[in-house]
Amino acid sequence: MREQISACCAGPLDDRAFRAATLDALGVAVPFDAYVWVLTDPVSAVGVSPLAYLPSFDMRRLPRLIRAKYATAINRWTTLHGCVSLVAATKGRLSESRLWRVGSETLRVADIASMVLRDRHGCWGFVDLWRYDGRPFSDEECAFAATLLAMITTAQRARVARMFEPAHDQPSIAPALVLYDDDLNAVGETPAAEPSFRRLLPTQSGDSPVPAAALNVAAQLLAAEEGTDTSPATSRVHAGGAAWLALTAARLQAGSPGMPPSVAVTIDPITVAERLDVFSRATGLTTRETDVLVELSHGNSTRHIARNLSISEFTVQEHLKAIFAKSATASRAQLVARACGTATT
Repeated sequence: MREQISACCAGPLDDRAFRAATLDALGVAVPFDAYVWVLTDPVSAVGVSPLAYLPSFDMRRLPRLIRAKYATAINRWTTLHGCVSLVAATKGRLSESRLWRVGSETLRVADIASMVLRDRHGCWGFVDLWRYDGRPFSDEECAFAATLLAMITTAQRARVARMFEPAHDQPSIAPALVLYDDDLNAVGETPAAEPSFRRLLPTQSGDSPVPAAALNVAAQLLAAEEGTDTSPATSRVHAGGAAWLALTAARLQAGSPGMPPSVAVTIDPITVAERLDVFSRATGLTTRETDVLVELSHGNSTRHIARNLSISEFTVQEHLKAIFAKSATASRAQLVARACGTATT
């Protein structure tokens, strides 16, 4: 089974196929009935792209479930290490978890095993494995899953790096705005919101798109207001091809007395600085290599980079060799085009 997961990690599968195949292989040794694997922004750890299978769950309750996930401090991925079951974390008092309480409104939830995909470059995702019936996850099962996390995290980060590869005929993305109430029910949106959501999480043409990234960033704002977590309510998310978007949630001030509280989520094309940050982390660049890349993005020559960073020109060239190898690029032009989002071939 470990060999199967290793093959998934090393293979050519794209992000969603990689996650699905890894879960299939993991389920042989650690059986589960449902799962949620969420790709996250590496800095804020806010979810951006979920892969979920929750049989018998009423999808109309999805906003409520996401709200509960972010509001639950127990086994929260921002403080979690390894793989921990909810039964173990609560010593069997499952009702202490808001996530379990909400999930149990429509499902029989025996246990939830939670794990985080984190390395020195950032937080790349979190995984919840659900058991509806039967015994809880054993310490041995959780310990075994934990031994796989470093390998899976590296592979997940590599999939994010591939999201910067050039694409032909990249359509433009218009800024959008969505308003939610404090229960994450949508109360209004601009016309550009729906096509953005459809690009972030593709759905059938006749189905309404699932605004997962917006719900996650809004839930993070509410969690921060409640003191559950201090991370910013922001995220950077791949929008297909070589395009990326930036999402930000903020509290909307009431315009008149009696106006209900609401959360505004803005969706904008990503800035070059934000894109460079995610690219540098996803490709595993060091701090100094990132500094060199930023200098390159400004069009600076080797001489100017050496002067600005107080290093020798030889050292700049050595850093460039390392960056080329990590980013699978062969020239400065190709590297800058991919990192900054200007590549079309």
